[in-house]
Amino acid sequence: MKPSAEAHPPDRAGAVGIQQSKRAGRHLPGALKQCVDDGRIHLPGASLSLTVKGDFAELSDALNLILYRLVQEALTNVSTFAREARVEIFLIRTPADGARMRLS
Repeated sequence: MKPSAEAHPPDRAGAVGIQQSKRAGRHLPGALKQCVDDGRIHLPGASLSLTVKGDFAELSDALNLILYRLVQEALTNVSTFAREARVEIFLIRTPADGARMRLS
């Protein structure tokens, strides 16, 4: 079993991934897609899906990092405890409600 540090890069790598995505015009959705794509490599027995709806371009860097780390931590937990799991990630942003995330 891999320690969680090996399953996913440390915090600064997540921040760098988000910054690179922002420079490329992808912001949080692009960084999350890359995180899930990396998870598919590390967890070939798991079924991972990502659904993102809404405009995340105006979120603060702090909120971007928090949402990214939630997904990263969920995938780390799957790699530690349930390598054959089905993981569904839904991230929705509406002007009225802000950002909502569901991990299941």
